[in-house]
Amino acid sequence: MWRKLSITGIALGLLLALGGGLMRWVVAPAMAVLPGDTDTTRTYSGTAAVLLNPAAIASGGQVLLTNAPITVVHHTKVLGTSGDNALVSDAKTVRTGGTTVAAVDYRYAVNRTDMGEGAGYSGVVKQTGITFNWPIRTQQKDYTGWVADTGRTTVLHYKGTATRGGVQTYVFTANTQVAPITDPQLLSQLPTSMPKAALVQLAGGLGLPSDQLVGLQQLLPALPDPVKFAYNYQATATYWVAPDSGIVVDATEHQVRTIALVTGTTAVPVTRVLDLTFTSPPATLAAAAQDARDKGDAVTLAYVALPIALASGGLLFVLLGVVGLFMSRRRPPTPQSAPREFTPVG
Repeated sequence: MWRKLSITGIALGLLLALGGGLMRWVVAPAMAVLPGDTDTTRTYSGTAAVLLNPAAIASGGQVLLTNAPITVVHHTKVLGTSGDNALVSDAKTVRTGGTTVAAVDYRYAVNRTDMGEGAGYSGVVKQTGITFNWPIRTQQKDYTGWVADTGRTTVLHYKGTATRGGVQTYVFTANTQVAPITDPQLLSQLPTSMPKAALVQLAGGLGLPSDQLVGLQQLLPALPDPVKFAYNYQATATYWVAPDSGIVVDATEHQVRTIALVTGTTAVPVTRVLDLTFTSPPATLAAAAQDARDKGDAVTLAYVALPIALASGGLLFVLLGVVGLFMSRRRPPTPQSAPREFTPVG
């Protein structure tokens, strides 16, 4: 009986150990993905050193506001999932004084684990870098990020570790080089051209230094009518990322958008129309940190805790089974009773 129990224990232990391996290498990657019910809003606050006031273009008032307090609302929602892929809405809104001055809503098809380009959805931005979230189980290395304004990529440089909001994070920085804005959503909110006479009237409201204003007045006669505009984008940023879930716990960004006057095939930069610096207020930081802890615990459970528990339990059963077999071999045989002699009657 002991031998049978020992063999059963060894078999059960091997099954548990196999289950631990399956949990780590098969089940965990399928479980630890971007949740299908993701619906997250982060509100950042900061200051616009320069901010285009679209209403003033028609009224003739101050076209560029300076040192205006701003709020940046970032809303991310998973609209649907299909296996390893998800359809994601990534919306950002910039507000000042209760007025929305910029709003975009991008739809991405993303891989639910590495957060790179996904498949299976149409009508999406064809990004070639990560957008709103770092990969599940982020590594200590550089990543490629997607810049929606320019339709280009940038390097997200790994810089080390730091505690943010009570969460151990990996720190990444980005320095996006100056490039033309190509995003149709953003360009639709910015004037693409203006009659020369109207531009002359608005020139005083641009808040340009005297030397730049003189240069603009000298350039105007050589420009076509209407005057065509182009825009450039540049940004620097620091991100604090929870490695297990890839959630951005905190971020500090400085974004600059510059208007340029188009003369033939050349775009001559004139002045900044958006110069924003923003970061997480305490409430946003606390909410992001808690979200990172919750999602990180789920990832750790799938990738670490359950595989270790199964493998440890399997090893214990195997050891007990081996000991049981060894002991059963050393157990002395049970003595047999001597048969009774048959004595015939009579």
